[in-house]
Amino acid sequence: MNSKLNYKAVVLFFFFFFTTNQISCKNKEIIKPVAQFENKINFGKIKYGHKLIKTFNIKNTSNENIRIYDIKSSCGCTVPKINDSLILPNATKKIDVEYSPKEQDIGQVNQTVIIKANTEPSFLVLYLEGEVTR
Repeated sequence: MNSKLNYKAVVLFFFFFFTTNQISCKNKEIIKPVAQFENKINFGKIKYGHKLIKTFNIKNTSNENIRIYDIKSSCGCTVPKINDSLILPNATKKIDVEYSPKEQDIGQVNQTVIIKANTEPSFLVLYLEGEVTR
């Protein structure tokens, strides 16, 4: 008789534990920070062999800090630079993108910079486009 009582107690314990845990987890929403930015800059024309730097501004429009985990470009001729990986609420951070086109880039180009952050969505994409000439 004792073993049946213990079995029922264990079953009831797990039932209440998991149902209350699921209910409390469903009520907690994870709110991710939101970034506002212009994602495309057209630099016009540039001669290969020259370099340019364009600046993207990312504003944190939420009440939570934005943390930038990683920033990468689509090729080695495009280098993103940021001085700090934290954007405080209502603050704006500048990301400089340096582009140094080579002869094989002559024509229309579209360079991409991808930022991984704790935002919604978790990847922010910046585009640098224009024309490389002789």
